[in-house]
Amino acid sequence: MSFCRFLFLLCLVSCTSFSPPPKTLRLAFQKEPATLDPGKSCDFLSSTIHCLLYEGLTRALPDGNVEPALAERIDISEDRSCYIFFLRDAYWSDGHPVVASDFVAAWRRLVDPSFPCPFSYLTLPLRGAASSLCGEQPPSLLSVEARGEKELVVFLEKPTPWFLSLTAFPLFLPIPSHLETPSWSTPLSNGPFQLLSSRSRDSFILQKNPHFWNASSIALERIEISVIQDEATALHLFEQGELDWLGAPLISLPLDAMPSLEKREHIEKIPMLASTFLCFNMQNSPLLNLSIRKALSLAVNREELVFTNAPGQQVALTPLPPSLSSLPPTPLFPFVPEEAKELLQQGLKELSLEKLPPLTLSYRSGQVEKRLAQTLQRQWQERLGITLLLEERDPKWHLEMLHSRNYEIALTSWIAPFDDPISLLERYRSPLCPKNFSAWDSKEYQNLFQELEKSFSKEERKMLFDQAERLIAADLPIAPLYHWNSLTLAKPRVEMGIVTPSGGIRFETFSVTPE
Repeated sequence: MSFCRFLFLLCLVSCTSFSPPPKTLRLAFQKEPATLDPGKSCDFLSSTIHCLLYEGLTRALPDGNVEPALAERIDISEDRSCYIFFLRDAYWSDGHPVVASDFVAAWRRLVDPSFPCPFSYLTLPLRGAASSLCGEQPPSLLSVEARGEKELVVFLEKPTPWFLSLTAFPLFLPIPSHLETPSWSTPLSNGPFQLLSSRSRDSFILQKNPHFWNASSIALERIEISVIQDEATALHLFEQGELDWLGAPLISLPLDAMPSLEKREHIEKIPMLASTFLCFNMQNSPLLNLSIRKALSLAVNREELVFTNAPGQQVALTPLPPSLSSLPPTPLFPFVPEEAKELLQQGLKELSLEKLPPLTLSYRSGQVEKRLAQTLQRQWQERLGITLLLEERDPKWHLEMLHSRNYEIALTSWIAPFDDPISLLERYRSPLCPKNFSAWDSKEYQNLFQELEKSFSKEERKMLFDQAERLIAADLPIAPLYHWNSLTLAKPRVEMGIVTPSGGIRFETFSVTPE
């Protein structure tokens, strides 16, 4: 937000008797959404907008399951390799019906190698997706078919236990195939809201979509989103009554304001399927050495790290966030500095080194990230005598660095795209997987993952997930630091709606009461 606009809002608040608009929810984003095209969805802000503008086959529930949305009924073949989705009567915001071919068009472009889809790997369960993505066959041969207007037939490469969860992810939303070139600046909607206007990407106004098939269930008439880069400015506007709801993952609460906020405000903690962790480049000596990696992890006081730099977050005891992990709450990543010193000496002996050379920790620019890096630098120096160099990078360049494995140690994070442990664990199925930033190559893990891919038994999957987490904790391609909670504030007039296990906030289920 510009300084002039901020001053204008302050004057407006101080000079008028303010009454919040009825049936309007006012939110803040820390930056503009990367895209309004659901096929290019790559961040929480974009996904939040997509789920307000579009309706998919299913939608996520608070218990981690999904419920039918545009799919009125779902038939699954006995061998679980074919799904038939029977669509209900639904319409785009121009009055044109939503048909099965809208999904066919949306999904086939995801497997086009020329289409910039950041999560294209999520399409791999679809029959023919892998061949299309590597250019061996055209996207038109993807085994997704429209039988008339109401039947969408989907064939899978093999039975996939998490496939229905995938259909609730924004990537699999439909597009209006009756338009030759859909506009993503003023897109048509088939969801609960439609985009009324956007001003230079610093604000978005959404109004209730009268063509939405379930419009009678939507209490809000309008959602106003302001893009405010400065966290303190957003908090001030919330306290002045200009915003109704504030918090992560849309915009963080100011770290320095947390002590006073906790005294005077009710801060809601919403668990997310997301974690912050250290990533070790296992193509890079001395981090190839397990003893060195263990020493670094055991020397981290995670309690101190979180309390001083990320208040409200949950110290990591397991690789996966708590709602995805079924392991007992026994710390797999304890703080044992004396053992860390012994392991460091053991690792140096194994590497025939007298002293560990300086290591470099890379991290993306940000207030919390910088403070975390500085604390790690101090902790490793004090407990292990290690010199840690810090390298701050632009977020885009930091991600490119991770993909190219051009780093030693990286501070990074993951967010589960859907509510199944496989959504995070799958990145380690191969050292060639783009999101396996550590280039971890474990034959034992790869064999385990093959078992996971074909198991439909809840008990067997739980056992395999437990084994997968223990393997990660034992071999330490990553060292989890904490799991995320969204810290949020809401005005008394806001009645909260549904929050999914991944931390997705379904604002269409919110309501506001007059003050």
